[in-house]
Amino acid sequence: AQTRVKLNYLDQIAKFWEIQGSSLKIPNVERRILDLYSLSKIVVEEGGYEAIV
Repeated sequence: AQTRVKLNYLDQIAKFWEIQGSSLKIPNVERRILDLYSLSKIVVEEGGYEAIV
């Protein structure tokens, strides 16, 4: 079930960038793919964007 949620999340991000006229480029950190779904969950758990910047 968690995998499906993660795939749906990434699909939504990809569609957003497609609408913007670009393609989703998954970032790498130290040659490892950044898990955007996990990052998003952590940001929300810590209080959102405003709380972490």
